[in-house]
Order: sequence, then structure tokens, then C-alpha cells
Amino acid sequence: MKYLLSFKKSGKLIYNGHLDTIRIIEESLRRAKCPFEFSKGFNPKPLFSFSNPIPFGYINRNFFLTVETKKSFDFSSFDVYTPRGLNLNFYKEVDDKFRLSKALKGFDFKVYLSENLFYDFENIKVIQKGKSEYKKEAIFEELRIHKNKNNVFMLKYYQDYNMIYNILKIFNIQDYKEFLCFPICDKTYWR
Repeated sequence: MKYLLSFKKSGKLIYNGHLDTIRIIEESLRRAKCPFEFSKGFNPKPLFSFSNPIPFGYINRNFFLTVETKKSFDFSSFDVYTPRGLNLNFYKEVDDKFRLSKALKGFDFKVYLSENLFYDFENIKVIQKGKSEYKKEAIFEELRIHKNKNNVFMLKYYQDYNMIYNILKIFNIQDYKEFLCFPICDKTYWR
């Protein structure tokens, strides 16, 4: 059997990297006595599939995972076995041929920026991603900006599943005495 699980990752866990989060989920599933299906070979591992990593330091409201089990399993009390900051949103049984990489399309992000970071963001025209350069509009698609009464700017934008970019890479945080940057992966889109 194959299940799709959705988690919310928040609190101190946002400072755990993708591989550490996977390890935490696997350990939690083991504590919950999940009847894993294992890979074959010399060093068998549970059969998992994870969505692409969301950048370090982001609250992730939709962290997805598929897990294959030997028999049906009720994940409804799974939060008892997870650390604070990792909560199960939902789970459902999916077809054995279901693949996350083919099913996920992209993500909506919300980022709260202090005024000083926002104006630096506004002045950037080109983003370096790997060895390539992209126009800012190509990375931060459908960018919408809102400003509240406390001069905190909220950026909303879409990023394709294979084009996720960490907005924190734009800023050299050491250059700022005071700043606010609060990034959230808010919504997931399916194909």
C-alpha cells in the first residue's frame, strides 16, 4: 500500500535541513510502528519519496511524503510520535504508480520583509541561480507586494517545483543591524 502524507514544519524545526527532516519523520514512523515496505539489497531502507526541499529557515505548510507499507495503517494519531513543530495535516492512500515529482507543479510563498530588506530586493534585477542568471520576474513569478501600517512588506509569489529559490540568498544579512525576514511556503499546486 502507498500513502501520501502532508506535514506542517514550523517552530525550531525550520532550522533543520531537508535530510534531517526526513530522518526525523522516519524515526517518528518507526516509533508509531508503521509497517514499512523495504527496498531490496544489502542495506534495505524504507520506501519513501519526498517533495523537493524548501529552503532552510522557511515555515513549510505543505511538506509531502509518500510511504509504502506492507498493510494498511492509520496515521491519525501520528502527531503523538513527532517532535514539536512537525504536524500531520492529512494522509490518504494513493495508487502504487503515484509519483510526487510528477504530481507536484509548484508552490506559493509568502515572505515578510522589513523595509530595509524590501528596498534592497526592489533594486535587484538579475538573480544568480547556480551557474545561470535569471531575471527577477522569472524566479519570483506573479509577485504581489503589500505593505502594512508597521512598514513590513509582504511578498507573495509563485515558484515552479524545479525552480525553488531561497530569497535569503539575495541579502548579506551581516550587513544589516536590524531586519525582519519571515518566509513561509504557503500553498502547493498539483498537476
